[in-house]
Amino acid sequence: MLDVQLQVEGLSELTKAVLELPGLFARARASALKSIGWELQQELRRAGQLGVQQLGWSPLNPHTGILSRGSKGAMQGRWMKMTRGRGRKKERIEHRESGGNPMGRLVNAVRYEVDTDENLVMIGFLRNEGNLFRLARLQAEGFETRITPRMRKFFFALGAPLKKETTVLKTPARPWVSQVYARERARIPGRFEEKFWAAMQRYWTGSAKR
Repeated sequence: MLDVQLQVEGLSELTKAVLELPGLFARARASALKSIGWELQQELRRAGQLGVQQLGWSPLNPHTGILSRGSKGAMQGRWMKMTRGRGRKKERIEHRESGGNPMGRLVNAVRYEVDTDENLVMIGFLRNEGNLFRLARLQAEGFETRITPRMRKFFFALGAPLKKETTVLKTPARPWVSQVYARERARIPGRFEEKFWAAMQRYWTGSAKR
């Protein structure tokens, strides 16, 4: 979850003076906060979709799709071909590689909410947040998956045998929310102020519904 608490530091003296006034000023403040929430939501989604290229994440192992084979929609991307056995018993196996996006199942779950009383914007997993928080934390911190005998047989059956010395599968850390916030936080006051006065202009000129 990314909570953005609007701070008066970085705002002009004029904006500070009128920020908490009622009426049109309150409407403009709410409009600006919602715009900030929407923009950060879109930026989180975009960064999550382009994490390997934009945030410097390690790409998914090409065998990741094997582990998720039983999940609907997991086997997307290109086909990966391999063989097992020898001679007449040689068998050709084909399966799809993973699509390459570690956050593929999380990016579309990002939502935002605005608390105008607290000048707070909440961006993150606002639905089914328990599982999504857990998955996002694991991705951000990295983790290890112990290879069980059953898992070893599973890989072998799918034509991707693991080496005997392989006892764990290591998933590297891929921080997401923290990186986006660190990159965007300095821009938030200026963007808020711009949107606040743009909203005020609309209300003053009557170009927005009252």
